[in-house]
Formats: sequence, C-alpha cells, structure tokens
Amino acid sequence: MYRQITLRRPLARHALMAAGLGALLGLAACSSPTPARYYTLQRPAGSAPVDAAVRTTGAVPAQASAAPAPAAVSGNARFALQVLPVRVPPAIDLPQVLVRSSEGEVVPLENARWLGPLADEIRAAVVTQLGRTLGVPEVSAVSVPAGLPVYRVQLDVTRFDTVRGQYAMQDVAWSVREMVPAGQATNGSPAVVLCQSRQVESVSDESTPALIQAHQQSLARLSAQIAATLARPPAEWRCPA
Repeated sequence: MYRQITLRRPLARHALMAAGLGALLGLAACSSPTPARYYTLQRPAGSAPVDAAVRTTGAVPAQASAAPAPAAVSGNARFALQVLPVRVPPAIDLPQVLVRSSEGEVVPLENARWLGPLADEIRAAVVTQLGRTLGVPEVSAVSVPAGLPVYRVQLDVTRFDTVRGQYAMQDVAWSVREMVPAGQATNGSPAVVLCQSRQVESVSDESTPALIQAHQQSLARLSAQIAATLARPPAEWRCPA
C-alpha cells in the first residue's frame, strides 16, 4: 500500500527560494562598490614649515579644493598677491588621482579622487602657503587699496607624476610680475622673473595617503621658493639657485 505525502513539496520549494535569495544577497554584497575617498593638496593647519631649497630625494627613473576665502587687506600689508588660475595639462586634470606604473602605464584610481579640480587644489595650496609665510593677502576677489603694490603669480604645471611606493614629482614653470596701476608713472620696466622648479619627494610606503602627502610637501616647498623670491624687493628678484 502506497502513501503519498504532499507536505514535502512546499517545504522543498521554500527551501530553494530561501537558498536563491541568500545567494542573490551574497552576490549583491560582494559587488557593492568601494566608497570613494577624497583628498586635498592643502597641508593640515599647523604643519611644520619647509625650507626653500630644491629637494630631490629617492631614485627617479629617466622615464620617469575650493580656494580659501579671500582675506581682508590689512593696512599693515607691505604688498598684496594676485595668484592667477593654475594651468595644468588636460591629460592630468581629472577627478581621479593618477598613478604611473613602472612600465609607464598611467592608471586613474576610481576610489581616490581630488576634493576639487586639480588646478584649483594646486592654487589653493599655494595661496594658503604664501599667505602663511609672507603674511600678505591674496586679492583676486577683493579690491586693493590705492598705493598698495600688487605682485602677480602665475603657475604652469608641466608634470605631475605619482609612482606608488617610490616618489611624487612636480615640474612647474612659475613667474612673479610687478603690477603697475594704469596711469601710474614708473622708473623703468616693471620687475618680472620667470623660473622653473622641479620637486621630487620620496614616499614612505605604497599607500595612497603617502602619495598625497608627498605632493603636499612638494607644493609646500615650491611655495617656499616663491615666497623667498617675493620677500626681496622687486629689483632683487631671482630664481632659486
């Protein structure tokens, strides 16, 4: 005599559905994107100052954020700065941090991004560092009192390399120009100096924060070189030795 049991089929069906749902949830968890991390080129407040000497460290192969708010112009300022928008090659002006491999391949890190456009990040870092070092305002967005000298700074980044575990390199052409208000008489031509600087910083490990810190240090050193030039009278402006 045969006996049919009908309760097992629903139980089996439910078990299969539960197993399928669990597998889908597991796949969804595995495929969840890693959150992007955002980095800035501005050094933390209170960072140790750097000297203006050109520093090249480590073995370098042959192939190898929003700007700060404008400060009010103090009556004690000796001069004011006007830092123009930074020029960078379009190939590197991307939201992602770019890392060069030893074979020369350049890879964008999708989960490591700049807080703002790279050109703005570089400008903000330099403006902040110059303001701290020289104690003078940046006046691109504010009016300048009559009679206050204004010196214009232009940066043209030609190389911005990052090699994980090795170094961060920056090649920057920069200029400082004495601005003369329209209608003001001058003795001779306004002072101008055109310079080229290379900064190379070795990195402490292969992490992305170590690479960012090396670029921060490079920009701080570049800013110190510009500040050393601006600290002299315009007639004595010279490029760093």
